[in-house]
Amino acid sequence: MSREFESLKTAFKEQFGTSIDFLRDRAVYDTPLFKFLQKLPKGADLHAHCDAILPMSEQVAFLKDHPELEITPEWQIHYSGVGAPYGSKTMAKLLDEGLTVEDFRRQWTVLGAGEIRTWDWFEGIFIKCGSICTTPSLVQDYYTRVLKYYHSIGVWHVELRCPFFGTREDALARGEAFLHALETVRAEVDPAITLRIVACAGKNDVWDPQFDTLME
Repeated sequence: MSREFESLKTAFKEQFGTSIDFLRDRAVYDTPLFKFLQKLPKGADLHAHCDAILPMSEQVAFLKDHPELEITPEWQIHYSGVGAPYGSKTMAKLLDEGLTVEDFRRQWTVLGAGEIRTWDWFEGIFIKCGSICTTPSLVQDYYTRVLKYYHSIGVWHVELRCPFFGTREDALARGEAFLHALETVRAEVDPAITLRIVACAGKNDVWDPQFDTLME
């Protein structure tokens, strides 16, 4: 199956390239690759960049449960303490002051981007939410929630493009946090759920062979 998939994927790229508008390129739905994917078992798969992949209500709930993360006056997410901009507040405080999930949806999703700002929004969301990966404990809790949520809507396999940045020890600790999240969800929800990590090697000074072991 793997060879067939790679062959179909290559043919698809030759026909459409790597930039596809699924709303306009209707021919996509008649390709052998699309029909191959339709026949795959086990429900849906998900490939996503890290950080902002939970629904906004879940994102807000996560931040409310972690007062060590604050929202800056510019709507960034920042680790509390030294370096946090003046006026930063916890999610719980902002909700008490009257902000709602919809306010954050407008700021943190393409709904608030406008036609000429979509790319700025796409780049900015990683800056806004990068602090979710500040510590291994945050990574573990966030992705435990991610795996549980997506399993609840029928996703059995999640593929994440994750930032193994910082020192070797930092990156390994984050990798282990992903694995602990997976172990938790397998124990509490479904032993069949799977996770694949696609690492952003460019965010490290040196690629460590142990990352390959973690991703196995």
